[in-house]
Amino acid sequence: VDINLVTSLTAFFKSLVQPDKGVDFADDKLSLHPKLAKIFVFSYVWSLGGNLEERFHAQFDEWARAHFADNIKELEKVPPADEGAMLYDFYVVTNDIDFPKGRFEHWEKAVKPFQYSDGEV
Repeated sequence: VDINLVTSLTAFFKSLVQPDKGVDFADDKLSLHPKLAKIFVFSYVWSLGGNLEERFHAQFDEWARAHFADNIKELEKVPPADEGAMLYDFYVVTNDIDFPKGRFEHWEKAVKPFQYSDGEV
């Protein structure tokens, strides 16, 4: 089971570090490293933490932030769980020229809220 989680992590990471996703390995390392670090955190949260029951998400969020805090300063900009947000609530934008190091963006910016319709189209 553990090797499946690691395989998922690496496959997820690899799928996101593509040129069409805004990742260019020829970029200077001052931009590339922070971008890759954010993608790694996103991949980590969803490949390993995505397997957890929802009731454990806040604990995992707290642990992941503490684990990655020294290397990824932008995690400080992601509101903590006690303010109603977790790492699960954010994705990484890697193709914004105004943010060459990438940035965390709330899913609400990419996914519109679901509106149920009871049969009327």
